[in-house]
This record gives sequence, structure tokens and C-alpha cells, in this order.
Amino acid sequence: MSVHYNKIEKTYYKITDYGREILDNWRTSLDDEIHVVKDEFILKLYFIHNSKDPSIPLMLNTQLSKRKQKLKHLEDRMNQVFPNKTIIESNYGHYLILKHAISRESEYVKWIQEALEELPKK
Repeated sequence: MSVHYNKIEKTYYKITDYGREILDNWRTSLDDEIHVVKDEFILKLYFIHNSKDPSIPLMLNTQLSKRKQKLKHLEDRMNQVFPNKTIIESNYGHYLILKHAISRESEYVKWIQEALEELPKK
């Protein structure tokens, strides 16, 4: 019995000059809007009306754990993708996005830690 394998043909795409023009116009256009970031955790907090609500510590600690994991992942990714300045220069937009994400998660972790410290003591 013999088995024959067919090699899958690959399709390659190339952006047209017109497509490049559209992309460049979009990339350099200014956006007047500040887009809303949806965060279900924040929405849930909105509906807590009392600092003694028993669900708060678990909610905050669970979110803190998740955010710390995400922050570690982003920091590891930064070290992996951008180990030196030469690579940063050739992928500067990606670097800025990753730096922003690390900053955002760092601030989120700090905010949750402060919220936990402010909770009333039992």
C-alpha cells in the first residue's frame, strides 16, 4: 500500500499601488474620536453600591491575578521581540503598541492594589 501526499499550494497576495495609497491615507489620517474600551469588569464594579459588599475582595483579587499574568506576558513578549534597539527601530510601531499595553496593564495592577488597600477592614 502506498500513500501519496499532495502538497498544498500556497497563495501569495501582493498589495496593489491603489491599495497602498488607500492604506497610507488611512494610516496617516487623524481621528477626532476617542474610542471607548469595553471592560466588563469595570461595568460590574459600577453596580456595587457599598464598600462592604462581600463580593468585592474576590472580584478584585481575581482581576489582579489575571492582570498580573497579562502584564508578565507582555513584558516577556517585549523582551523576546525587542531584545535590542536595532530591532526597535525597524519595528517602531509594534514597539510603541507593546509599550502602551505594558503601561496600561501596569496602571491597572496598581489601581486594583490601591482599591484593595482602601477596602474597609473587617
